[in-house]
Amino acid sequence: MKIIEVTRFAGYSVDTDGSIYTRYGPKSWCVIMGESEEPLYNCSEMEELFQKFMLANNEAGNVGNVGNVGNVGEESDAKR
Repeated sequence: MKIIEVTRFAGYSVDTDGSIYTRYGPKSWCVIMGESEEPLYNCSEMEELFQKFMLANNEAGNVGNVGNVGNVGEESDAKR
């Protein structure tokens, strides 16, 4: 086996009052089930709640402007 490319990515671990989710992007959410991550296919509600949380807690500045929060991990220098 030979590695031909490595790409850096980032995500968020999002704890709710019922489950733990991983957000990789605005349309890429997973729910933690035991020791695995399962895709969350209808993630628009989670994304809306995430955006509101980030704004309310002044966290948007940590990842760029609010309109750009969805680009977390999609940096132009991802192929370092």
